[in-house]
Amino acid sequence: MIRFKGNRDQKKLLKDLKKSPDNPKLLIEAGWMAAEEQQYDEARQYFSRAIELRPDPQSSADAAYGLGLAHVEQKAYEQARDAFRAIIRDYPDYQKRPEVHFSLAEVNETLWRQAAWKNEKERLDAETLQRAIDHYEQAIERRSEQHAAAEFFLAKILCDIGREDDALPHLKQAAQLVPLDHKEAFELHYLLGALAQKQQDLAAAKTAFETALKKGAKPERVADVSHRLGAIAQAQQDDDAAIARYEKALAAYGNAQTEAVFDALANLSALKFRHRWHQDAAN
Repeated sequence: MIRFKGNRDQKKLLKDLKKSPDNPKLLIEAGWMAAEEQQYDEARQYFSRAIELRPDPQSSADAAYGLGLAHVEQKAYEQARDAFRAIIRDYPDYQKRPEVHFSLAEVNETLWRQAAWKNEKERLDAETLQRAIDHYEQAIERRSEQHAAAEFFLAKILCDIGREDDALPHLKQAAQLVPLDHKEAFELHYLLGALAQKQQDLAAAKTAFETALKKGAKPERVADVSHRLGAIAQAQQDDDAAIARYEKALAAYGNAQTEAVFDALANLSALKFRHRWHQDAAN
């Protein structure tokens, strides 16, 4: 039995459902309320019962969508994929179809990333990878409410499989849409910076990395971005900025002893030596 907190709407729903336990619309409403309360077992029961009663197509699709999302929350990704696939196959006119494409893309991406592939070819040829790409593209084309996230997640996948040129337009588009959450926004601008740096567009890379830092990041990511900004400033012969960036990177690296740390130390030492040499020469 669902355990609502007891507001007026919830009490009325339970009362109505008690009178009409086989009313699919009430069952679906109860399923969504249960999901909002994070009571996913109960949500699945309500949605499943509604589907068994074979209501009208829109209600059936809505129940299947709710069931799929409840499966996702419980990490039952295969079952979620089956539910979302059924909606796309059986209910082509479902009003939330763009959101189903987005959810199906996320599930396929999760299954792809979690799998233990034998080799790189198998990873790149995986059906789940192609399905994730296809459904993100469908979510974008159909103007999903998660359009910005779809653009970003698609770009991230394309970067991960070496299709950086294909990823760049999606990253730029995502940056112009509704803001993502802080974690995703940081990653978006970080990827824009990394691609620009790789293409030797240092001005664009600098802007993207500085924007990424403003979005907030964990210390290890601050270290990486500051290190990259130090390298950019050094390439632009802005010694003062490079020194400041490398010092910030080293502070964020903490006690780590990695190749990146040693690189930052070496560059910082060289810059400080050159800085002192120029000062001594001027005196």
